[in-house]
Amino acid sequence: MENKTEIEIKKNDIRTLLLIIFVPILLTFGIEHFGKFHYQSYGGQISTLTLSGGSFTTPFGNKVIIEGGQKAYKRHSDGTYKINGYYTDKLPYYFQGLIKDIVYPTILIVVLLLVYFFKHKYSIKIS
Repeated sequence: MENKTEIEIKKNDIRTLLLIIFVPILLTFGIEHFGKFHYQSYGGQISTLTLSGGSFTTPFGNKVIIEGGQKAYKRHSDGTYKINGYYTDKLPYYFQGLIKDIVYPTILIVVLLLVYFFKHKYSIKIS
């Protein structure tokens, strides 16, 4: 019978690889929050005003189109109105922006993986 070779993977390596994959994605998702929303409407009273369209521009320059027909202003519990004021209303656009900007975290993941594998393959000593 032949001996089977065993591949040993340490828990620390798995943790590091998962961090290398998820940190750039979470970082990009956080950066998406600095994007700009642009709204278009036909006018009218605040309580009934609906959007005719708009866009979300990501910090990386990509655009996500906002569908029309939504209420432009949301009424808060204190009686004030705020334009698309709830975080949950903006969250889908942050995810869509992340999908459009996926190339940036992918590049960072590849670079970090190369550094990680290079570090484990070679040892650099300065003398």
